[in-house]
Parts: sequence; C-alpha cells; structure tokens
Amino acid sequence: MTKNAGLWIDNKQAIIVFPSKGGESIKHLKSDADKHHSAHEGGGEDKHERRFAQQLHGFFEEVIDCVKNVESVFVFGPGEAKTELNKVMAKDHRLDKCKIKVESSDKMTEHQVAAKVRDHFDKNHSKK
Repeated sequence: MTKNAGLWIDNKQAIIVFPSKGGESIKHLKSDADKHHSAHEGGGEDKHERRFAQQLHGFFEEVIDCVKNVESVFVFGPGEAKTELNKVMAKDHRLDKCKIKVESSDKMTEHQVAAKVRDHFDKNHSKK
C-alpha cells in the first residue's frame, strides 16, 4: 500500500503523485465538468449548474478512488476545486483514517507538482 499521495486539482484535471523511495508514480485524471454554458443549450442556468455539479462530483469520486488506500493526502491547487474536493473527502468513509491537508497554489507543471509533493512529505517526515 502506498503511504502518501499528493494531488494538484482544478475543475479540469487532477495530477496525483504517489511518492516512494525509488521516485514517484504520477497519474493524470481529466474532468468532464464543463463550467461554460453554451447559448444553444436549453434548460437555463440552473439546469447547467446542476449538471456541472454532478460532473464535478463524479470527477471527485474518481480522484478519491485513486487515493482511498493512502494514509495521508496533500491536496493543492488554484480556485475552489481543492476545497470542494476536501468537503467530499471529509464525508467519504473510505478516507476515515486518512490525514488530509489542503493548501492553495498556482497552476503548475507535472514536474513542479511532483517536486512540491516530495518536499511536503520530506518535511513532514523529518518533523517526526
């Protein structure tokens, strides 16, 4: 079982990093959630917002499924996706024993995300 995972998330994608002594493995997830409302779509703004929320929730479930067996998750990213994911994670019984830390960050490349995750867990292990 992987002990730690770090993930950068926004409404469009998640980059999940599983650090280990031999390096790390990285997984990319794409979101189908579309926040932009097309003028030719019917149903109005409320219908669009409900569909967006459902799509985003499905994306969050996919992310949680990837980290459900870790002991600690470091979540970061721009915007509100990280906060919304944290709310869903807090209610998910699969993560009852998982420590979750959330932090704001800007857009990052895959290499920057991996480095931030390594740095986060290296600092936390040296404090013990």
